[in-house]
Amino acid sequence: MASKNLVLRTVYIDPEVDDLLRNEAFAGRTSKNDLFRKYLSLGMEAARKASKPAVQDSAKADAAARKVAPKKKPAAGATAKAR
Repeated sequence: MASKNLVLRTVYIDPEVDDLLRNEAFAGRTSKNDLFRKYLSLGMEAARKASKPAVQDSAKADAAARKVAPKKKPAAGATAKAR
């Protein structure tokens, strides 16, 4: 991964997850840190995408609610109801 400004964070992960990261890093000739940052970014992006449809769906619902069916013209010879 390219050198850039990074922030140090300490996280605790399960030993099984660490083993998976180690094995994948070794197989891919990269570091566990690079993989961790990659998967953290992918997870955050997936979470963002998962939360967006709810906003888009409500916007679509609002737009649909604003679209009112055209009023029907009264039939010829029909009279208004008396109150």
